[in-house]
Amino acid sequence: MFNIKYKLIGAGCGLLSFCILACLLLFPFVLIWGVAKVLEFLFPIFYVLTSISIASFIIVVLPFSLIHKFRPFLARTSLRLSVICGATVWMYSFLVIFNAFGWFAIFLFFFFHSVAPIAAVILFLKSRWLNGAVVIIGLLCVYGMRIYSHWLTSLYGKRNNYSLKYAKKDLNDDIEEGEII
Repeated sequence: MFNIKYKLIGAGCGLLSFCILACLLLFPFVLIWGVAKVLEFLFPIFYVLTSISIASFIIVVLPFSLIHKFRPFLARTSLRLSVICGATVWMYSFLVIFNAFGWFAIFLFFFFHSVAPIAAVILFLKSRWLNGAVVIIGLLCVYGMRIYSHWLTSLYGKRNNYSLKYAKKDLNDDIEEGEII
């Protein structure tokens, strides 16, 4: 039995499923394009924040880390500053790759999770040596601050364990001498 109503419903469902599939396939492209536009706006702001964070790391964190009581706070501060620098390096690398490869960059982002080395290679291949060096130096600053943060934390822990061991020994000596009852 031929009923036009059911044929139209079937055709409408097929058309709707095709539209949904097209939207799902276009979504990553629109998302990446939107992210690129937002990053183009935010990059100058983060560039200034990165300059301030590197300067504050050199001027504040490094000298004050000689003081034992400041080390936990400075370790957390160093880690936070490295996150700001890392965000800036990632933004710049994202924009370089997106401008170099266009929409093909989406596949690079899915296959390679770290975009900074790819951006550095692209910049070196395009003979933009200074920009490639900035990406590499940015990565060194990011991971240098993170390693320094972990190193400060380990120094603080070693000193506390060392002090605790001798504090227990002194307490036991005082108890044996009868000073503490």
